[in-house]
Amino acid sequence: MLHLSRPVAGRRKLCSKFARRIELIVSLRAKLLLGLGLILIFLVALSSPAYRAVLVNRNASDSAVHTEEVLELASDAASTVSDVELRYLQFLLTGSADALSAYQSDAERMRRLSAS
Repeated sequence: MLHLSRPVAGRRKLCSKFARRIELIVSLRAKLLLGLGLILIFLVALSSPAYRAVLVNRNASDSAVHTEEVLELASDAASTVSDVELRYLQFLLTGSADALSAYQSDAERMRRLSAS
């Protein structure tokens, strides 16, 4: 008989080396994909609370702006009431037309502030 077993053994050896190389490549690819996946999961896990904090800060900022607007309106209203009282007292003491017109303009300003 001819030596047929040698070429088959050589092929097995070649197939075995090829299989190990493929296994190494697949293993390396799987490890790289797993590493990339873990990095992505880590980034999402870190950025989710950061995004939530940005939303909370935006709401807090909006509330602070609204509070400043309300305080400004309240300050204007208190100033206007004080002006109306002063003009009324001035009109009562002097009886002048200038004091009356100043009183009426301040009273109108107070009506506009109370309407808003």
